[in-house]
Amino acid sequence: MKKLVQNIFFVSFGELSSRVLSFITTIILVRVFSVEDFGNISIVTAIYGYAVLLSVHWLNPFGIKKISSGVSDDFLSRFTSIRFTLAFIALIIIFLITLFLNLQSDFKKLIFYFSLSLIPSAFFVDWYFQARENLKPVALSKFLLSAGYLLFLYLAIYFEKNITFVGLAFFGANVICSIYLITYYYFTINKKLPTISLKKWSVILRESLPLSFATILSQLNVNLPILLIGIFTNAYDVGIFSAAYKLIFFLLLLDKFYYSIYFPAFTRIYSSQQKLAEIFFNITLKITIILVIFISIICFIYTEELITLIFGVKYVNSISVFRILIFYFILTIINSIFSFSLIAIGKEKYYLKVILSSIFFNIFFLFLLINIYGVNGAALAIVFSEAFILVSLLIYLNRFVEIQVKIFILKMILLTGISGLIALYIKYYDIIFSLIVSVLIYIFGIIVFRILSKEELNLIKDKVWI
Repeated sequence: MKKLVQNIFFVSFGELSSRVLSFITTIILVRVFSVEDFGNISIVTAIYGYAVLLSVHWLNPFGIKKISSGVSDDFLSRFTSIRFTLAFIALIIIFLITLFLNLQSDFKKLIFYFSLSLIPSAFFVDWYFQARENLKPVALSKFLLSAGYLLFLYLAIYFEKNITFVGLAFFGANVICSIYLITYYYFTINKKLPTISLKKWSVILRESLPLSFATILSQLNVNLPILLIGIFTNAYDVGIFSAAYKLIFFLLLLDKFYYSIYFPAFTRIYSSQQKLAEIFFNITLKITIILVIFISIICFIYTEELITLIFGVKYVNSISVFRILIFYFILTIINSIFSFSLIAIGKEKYYLKVILSSIFFNIFFLFLLINIYGVNGAALAIVFSEAFILVSLLIYLNRFVEIQVKIFILKMILLTGISGLIALYIKYYDIIFSLIVSVLIYIFGIIVFRILSKEELNLIKDKVWI
């Protein structure tokens, strides 16, 4: 239980601090630059996101699974070497493509400076510590990355408000984060730094493909709306969509708990006690739904206040986008539980098929709805895509893990309706008073409807986290 509390603390600190700092960074970018410039920064960030995913991050889930199951001591060096090689190749490709494209000079520089971060990111060993369920360095590295980016960005724009410096600030933050992780590994794990070794590189790549390819495909969906909005509309619309999208991703910090805590724990439990793993799954799912529904009710009702307070009145067109994306938030969190559970029980190939299908599903609806409804259409498209993933994973996972939430869902529908109506009615009172009353009503409803029983909570406390 002590380990659980420690891990929850470090995940909470790492994710909350990094999301808050990243959100402050976003607010600075929004306030300092025009909507069009913010749109261009968002496009380049999406390009970098694809580059780092295809070269570095796609291997992380496989590395976590291998370390968790026990591998030879030289695996870290071999794994890091592959990540560095792929990152270097990706960097050269981006440089060459950017060089020959007919783009504005500042836009080319922005892509160039952001892409430099591929090299230090290849040496991030946070995945290793996560596999060992040592989340302290993981949390601190997230904090350093976000804090460094914010600090360097502030210093850069203090002297000159030039968007190209945004990329340099990001690169500096990645260098600091990489140095910290390698140093921590050296002093706490092994007084021998990872070396360049491509021994059995083809074996690692071949074994990682099913799980890693699914990771790539799932992340392709994330930045696809921004790129397609940029293609079919303009930088202004990208900025409007990105503002709402950034706010949703701030809320999605909850998703990291499943990657950092639930995934390793469920993998460990399922390998020895499948019935207990089933109980763990169902209780986790219930707690998750309770949390995301409450967050969604508050955000939906106070959307206008949130958008104008954080981004300013020039982003008022983001209000409708954000309200649609709230449903994407709900579905994404629930899908995380389903997907990590399938991966833990060795069903990566089915997960890969679902994600691959969702890519085509998402592209079709993005093409269709962006041209009809603009940025609101893009938001609707990714909601439909997440709903497709949820249904597909739910039906298949139920073959291996009995999902026992039918009565719970009925109770939650009733609780959501009552809480939502009351929260909407008291919205126009003092906002602090309204939020406090809404929280109390929701908690009272959980107790009255017996959404979670004492037996469930005691069971997970006594038998799961031991």
